[in-house]
Amino acid sequence: MSQIELILLVQKLQNTVIDYFFMAVTMLGTESAYLLLVPLIYWCFNREIGFRVGILFISSMFLNDWLKDWIQAPRPDPQVVRVLFAESGGGYSFPSGHAQGVATFWGYLAARVANSRFTYWAAALVLLVSLSRIYLGLHYPVDVLAGIALGLVIVYGFRQLEKGVIPKLKDISISWQLLLAIILSLALLILYHDGLAFKIVGAMIGLVSGYILSYRWVEFQVESPITRQLAKVGIGVATLVLLRVGAKALLPVSNLADLSSYFLITFGALFLVPIIFKRLELIKPQ
Repeated sequence: MSQIELILLVQKLQNTVIDYFFMAVTMLGTESAYLLLVPLIYWCFNREIGFRVGILFISSMFLNDWLKDWIQAPRPDPQVVRVLFAESGGGYSFPSGHAQGVATFWGYLAARVANSRFTYWAAALVLLVSLSRIYLGLHYPVDVLAGIALGLVIVYGFRQLEKGVIPKLKDISISWQLLLAIILSLALLILYHDGLAFKIVGAMIGLVSGYILSYRWVEFQVESPITRQLAKVGIGVATLVLLRVGAKALLPVSNLADLSSYFLITFGALFLVPIIFKRLELIKPQ
């Protein structure tokens, strides 16, 4: 059976309810979803896991962006298959960014949480988001399978680094940690520098510098009563929205502006927002 025949087979399920269901599911694999999920984990559940899953995810997306541009595989032809929600699938097709991203993100969380029930839910989410890309006619099955496989390989590799290399980085001074983070992140632009790469590098610098400075100046416990957790989420998300809207309004349209904007959002999430929490007494010192 050909790739097109597999897409058409999946699309035989089509009706209005399923259309909206898979459009909603595919939104869980978009940039906006991860820009919310990473801070929520960092603020309310586990700071280390929140930071590491954020860095792992954006690193995975950098690799995905580079692979897509190198392979340049076209997406399914809208004249042959039914295409829905096309705005969620720009650029080339192989490997699927949604599938790779969701496998990386939830695969890492499943490995860290190490709870069978959570793992089942994570696996179901990976499969649903991946299936949504086929149902919506935005990817071939091989794109999705490759994305999942690559995401899981990345998780495995990162888990090995966590056992050896990463713990040793804590012995380096904060100044050197910041300098290395900035240099290594910017070095990625030498390898590949399309528009998305600038956003990813900006987000990477913001995450690393925000995490390092937060642990130096704003140590806090993530555990709080439910009312304070809800307040943290509301205030934190509102702050990030203001930063994003403000950056978009004030900065010119350019790659450097995108880098600066994504730096501001991620740095704000991991450093500036915890300062606000501290001022409002929503968090307790570590």
